[in-house]
Amino acid sequence: MKMRSFSIHSRRALLFFTLVVTLFACAKAPNEQLLREAIDAMHAAGEARDVGAFMGFVSDDFSGQSASMDRRALAVYMLGIRSRTENIGVTRTKTSITMQGERAKVELSLLVTDGGKILPAQGQLVSAQTQWRFSGGAWQLASANWSGAF
Repeated sequence: MKMRSFSIHSRRALLFFTLVVTLFACAKAPNEQLLREAIDAMHAAGEARDVGAFMGFVSDDFSGQSASMDRRALAVYMLGIRSRTENIGVTRTKTSITMQGERAKVELSLLVTDGGKILPAQGQLVSAQTQWRFSGGAWQLASANWSGAF
């Protein structure tokens, strides 16, 4: 009888452990929904002019504008934008994601505005090609190239 009871408890414990591991693995898997959430959060940080939150999504080894900009230069660039603008509006008109395991290619088309309340005071169309990497349980921006000025 004890043998049977031990066996049932062992099976339940194993089932519970398997369920927990599976749920944890799914929550941390490099999937497109997590990437979209990271892009949305980065977008919100940019509009809020929160450079620290924005840079939280940028990898330490970031390379931008064909390797002419590293992570530090991007932070300085973003601080410059923040100092020149009171309001920033970013409207994504296109988001195209190509998943490649723990990497992803994201192409974005953006309308960036500043200062306008009803109509854009100043607007610029921006096309961005980005590469993302899933690392440490989160998506990070590894590289970006864009045309059009912010």
